[in-house]
Amino acid sequence: MFNDIDPYYALFNFWTGEVKIQAIILLIVVLVSSLLIERPWCKYLCPLGAFLGVFNFISIFKIRRNKSICISCKACDKLCPMNIVISDKNVIKNHQCIRCLKCTSEVGCPIENTVYIGTKVGEINEIK
Repeated sequence: MFNDIDPYYALFNFWTGEVKIQAIILLIVVLVSSLLIERPWCKYLCPLGAFLGVFNFISIFKIRRNKSICISCKACDKLCPMNIVISDKNVIKNHQCIRCLKCTSEVGCPIENTVYIGTKVGEINEIK
């Protein structure tokens, strides 16, 4: 559906003749902006990311941080591929969150169940 504007489709099908000029232009824009911005397509231009980002605001299950046991080591911030600051929020409602759940893993936080996915504070729903 998005092949006419998809820069990655343009990149991998450049020599086939199936690529529209819009996709080539967008590919050039993404490559140039990648020199200045980390992951520009994923953060600002991806239609699927924009669609899914809406659901971060209306989702029943949210990524939450239990501030009473958090030691503010900022390990969750460093692990987030979208560079979202998690360590100063109770509920992560950022539209750029892709719900990779890296911040909820034992690698992401040295204190168990500090960052978790759940419906309200105190309720921990482990995803395995």
